[in-house]
Amino acid sequence: MALRPAHIVYSMDWVIPLQNLDISKINIKPPIQGTKLISSFNYSDDVNFTCLYILLPSLPVKSYDAATGKLQIHLQNTANTGKLNTFQDMLINIVHANQDAWFPSVKNLNKDELKRGFQPLIENGSIQLYCPSSSTMISNEISTYSGNTWSRGTVSTSIFSPGKVLRFLIKIQGLSFHQHQVSGMWSGKFRLQHRISAILF
Repeated sequence: MALRPAHIVYSMDWVIPLQNLDISKINIKPPIQGTKLISSFNYSDDVNFTCLYILLPSLPVKSYDAATGKLQIHLQNTANTGKLNTFQDMLINIVHANQDAWFPSVKNLNKDELKRGFQPLIENGSIQLYCPSSSTMISNEISTYSGNTWSRGTVSTSIFSPGKVLRFLIKIQGLSFHQHQVSGMWSGKFRLQHRISAILF
């Protein structure tokens, strides 16, 4: 990684440390139908980020379930918690404001209904991440940084032991909207789709 005043470069992509993230600069595009119905993000600052990568501070693992891939990370810092909660609220507000245009065939939902349909990234002071495993090894698509060395390969899920302090680079892939299997219409459920790109320890 090469340090910049407020940004970092990782694998030719711009990365924003969480403490430098300005929620007001995140732009959400109308959903596009591909393998999933998803709204992509970009970030406008001194440069235009076509992908949104967020570098979290060093945080302790709360729990990891190898069967489901659910990884919970303690946020600890109230400023970080508040910023990410504001991000989630912004997403709900944007969907609420645009649902007529984005989902004209679906009955409008109020904000309380949208909140119930949203799968939160932040819950009870923890970040809810997804890191699928294959038996006892995590995906080899995740880069790791340890001992001043970058590597790419399989890593033991033992690094997710409770209390272990790790730093995650998260790619926010977009806002994913769940569709009814038969009709293809939006079900009212949606979530922030993400991928862990790198782990630093």
